[in-house]
Amino acid sequence: MGTSIRILDLGFGEKNRIPGCSKNIKMWFGNCYYKACYGVDLNRNWPEGFGGPSTSSHRCSLVYPGEKAFDQAETMAVKNLLQELKENTTVGLYLSYHSYSQLFLAPYGYTGDEIPPDYEHHKKVGNEVVEAIYRRHGKNYTNQRASELYSAGGLSADWAYLSLGVIDSYTFELRPNSPDPGFLLPAEQIIETGQENVDGLFALIDNLHHNQNKKKT
Repeated sequence: MGTSIRILDLGFGEKNRIPGCSKNIKMWFGNCYYKACYGVDLNRNWPEGFGGPSTSSHRCSLVYPGEKAFDQAETMAVKNLLQELKENTTVGLYLSYHSYSQLFLAPYGYTGDEIPPDYEHHKKVGNEVVEAIYRRHGKNYTNQRASELYSAGGLSADWAYLSLGVIDSYTFELRPNSPDPGFLLPAEQIIETGQENVDGLFALIDNLHHNQNKKKT
C-alpha cells in the first residue's frame, strides 16, 4: 500500500507535517484550514528562548513552535541521540544547515542582549570559515552572531551550546545572498555551494575548541 501526500502551495519553511487541526480546533467555516495549519517549526521547538522572538502562537504561522519545547518526535529524537553521545564520548561540534543568506551564525540566536563567553573563539572560527569559503568560488559569507540577523527563540544551535555544552555550535545559511532567487537556488549553483561549504567545514574542524585543546597537550 502506498502513501499519498497532498502537495499544497505552502511556500518554504521549516515545519514538519504533523496536522495542526483537530476536532477541537476548527476555523470559522467548520473545517481545518489545510493550506497552512500543518506542522511545527522544528527550529523553534528547542528550549532556549522557547516561544520568544520570531515565533508565533498561531498554528498557521510558519514559525509556530509547538505547545512546548521538545513536543515533536523529530526534535526529541535528535535531543536523545546527542545526549546519549555526550554520555559516551565528546561532542565537539554541532551544525545546522539552512538557506539562504550566505551567513555563518554563532550563538546566541534567542537574544542579542548577551555576549556568549566564547565569543572571541566563535569570531575566530567564523573568520577562518568564511575565508575558506571565499577562496573556493569567490562567494562572500558573513560571520556574525545569529541574533544579528534577527533574534529567534527555540533554536537547536542555542540548545547545543547552552544545554549540551558544545562550544562549537553553529548555523550555516547557504546560497544565495538575496531573495532573488531566494530558496530556489539555480541547479548550476548546487555543486559549487557544496564545494565551498566543504572547504568551510574543513576550516571549522581545524579550529574547533576541542581540537585546539588537544594540540596544546
